Amino acid sequence: MSVLLKCSLLGEQAVFGCGVSTAANEIAKELEQDSEIRIDQQPALSTRLLSQASSRHAKSEKGAFNGSRSPLGRMDSEWFSCEDEADLLKKFAKSSEVEHSEESTTLPEESEIASGLSGEKTAEEALSKRPTLFAAPRGMSSASSVEQERVDELWRRLSDILGPDGNAYDKESVEKLGGYPTCLWRFLVSVNNNIDAAEAKLRKTMEFRRGIDANGLLENSPSRQIFDNAEQVWPEVNLGTTSDGSPVSYFDIQKAVKFLQLGYDEDAIRSIWLVWMERSNAIQRAGRSAASGSISSLDMPGTVVVYNLEGMRLSQLTSCLSGLHQFCRVLGLAEQHYPTNLRKAIILNSPSMFSRMVWPLVQKVLDAETLSNVLVCDGDNYAALTSEELGFGTEELGKLLEGRL
Repeated sequence: MSVLLKCSLLGEQAVFGCGVSTAANEIAKELEQDSEIRIDQQPALSTRLLSQASSRHAKSEKGAFNGSRSPLGRMDSEWFSCEDEADLLKKFAKSSEVEHSEESTTLPEESEIASGLSGEKTAEEALSKRPTLFAAPRGMSSASSVEQERVDELWRRLSDILGPDGNAYDKESVEKLGGYPTCLWRFLVSVNNNIDAAEAKLRKTMEFRRGIDANGLLENSPSRQIFDNAEQVWPEVNLGTTSDGSPVSYFDIQKAVKFLQLGYDEDAIRSIWLVWMERSNAIQRAGRSAASGSISSLDMPGTVVVYNLEGMRLSQLTSCLSGLHQFCRVLGLAEQHYPTNLRKAIILNSPSMFSRMVWPLVQKVLDAETLSNVLVCDGDNYAALTSEELGFGTEELGKLLEGRL
C-alpha cells in the first residue's frame, strides 16, 4: 500500500516509525504519473458525523473545556467499546496493584516538588533531591545513567509547565503518554537524544493536546462518538497483548482500501485515529507491569502491528488516492505527538509490487535499529520468525492471529 505503508496506525511516521517521507513521496509521484487516476468523489461523511456527535456530546456536557481539569487516573471499561480490551486493562491494573504497589508512573505532586525546591540554590541541586518517580517492574532492563541524566535534564527544562506552577492539564498529558520518565524518554529517543529538540517537540505536543482536549478523547467526546460509529470499518483491530504487555493489532489492507473509498474526510479520519492512539497508549500503560527484560526501564511495552497485504494491487490504490493522501496527512501527526510507539511491524503476504517498489526505498532511509523491528515474512509464514526476532514467543503470535489468516 505504498503511501499507506508510510505509517503505522499505532503511531509511527513513515513506514513503521522513522520519517520516510522521501520514500513515500517518490512512490506517490510514481503512482500519479504512471496511472490514470480516478479520484473517489463520494461525499464526505464527517460533517454529518460531527454534527451528530456534537449534538450528543452537548447534551452530556455542562461546560466547555477550560484547560485545567484535574488529572484522571482511571482505566474504566467505559473507555472501550471492546469488552476484551476492557478486561485486559482491568487485569493489568489488578496485577500492578498486587505485585508492584510501590510503582508510580505519575509526575510528582506539587507539594513534593515544592519541598524539594525549598532552600536550594540551583535547579540542578533541587532536581538531584527530588523523589524517585518510577520503579521499574521486575525483569525490565536497567536504564543507563546517561539516559536517566538526559530525562532529568529535559524534566528540569520543562519545569515551567510540569512543576509547581505548571499546567495541570499538561501533567495529565504526560501521564497519558506514559508518565514520568517514559513520556520524556520517548520524545528524546525520537530526536536522537537531542535535548533541545525534545523540549521543543514536547512543548508543541502539550499545546496540540490542549487544543483538541486529547486527555478527554476516550470519554464522551465528539471524536469518541465518530470512532464508535466507524469502528466496524476501521482497518485495524486489537487482537490482545503479548505476555510481556505489548498490544498486538492486525491491519487488513483490503479493509483499508474499502475504508478509504467510503468518503470520510480528513477531520473524521483524524478523530478516529486520535481515539485509536489514545486507546493504544492506555493499553501500553496497563502492560507495564508485565514488561520483560527486552524493554528499557524508562519505556513501556510498545505496539506490535501485523500487516496483511494479501491482494494489494496498484489499481486499488489509484481508486482511493484522495483518501490515501488525507490518511497520510493525519498519520503525519504520529511522529510529532506519539513518537517511538512501535515495537515490531510484521508484514505478511507482501505482493511483488511491495518488494519491487516500496521495500527497496524504505530500506534506504530507515536506520539499522528500525529495520530490525520490521519483519517481512515469506507469504503468511509468521511461524518462521524466531523468538529472538520478535522479542516474545512465536506461539503467542499464532494464538493471537487465530482465525485471521
